[in-house]
Amino acid sequence: MGEKAVNEIRQWFCSYMLEPYGRLFAPGQEAAAFENTERRFAELKRTLKEFQEKYQKIFPDDWNLKPMIAYEFCKQTKIHID
Repeated sequence: MGEKAVNEIRQWFCSYMLEPYGRLFAPGQEAAAFENTERRFAELKRTLKEFQEKYQKIFPDDWNLKPMIAYEFCKQTKIHID
């Protein structure tokens, strides 16, 4: 599989894993308030645990999906808070 295809799969999977987070904490939602920062990180922890329990064995380790999920979470959170 080529690098482009791998990157597309990785990006799609991260979006899939973070979709519930995006809906719950999107600007305008009640949970989106800055005061709910702890809830945001609890959601990240839940998402990473779900990845580890359900999907980690499916993907090659060198795809580094767990750090990529965390990175995409940070990018989304920055957009939400800005």
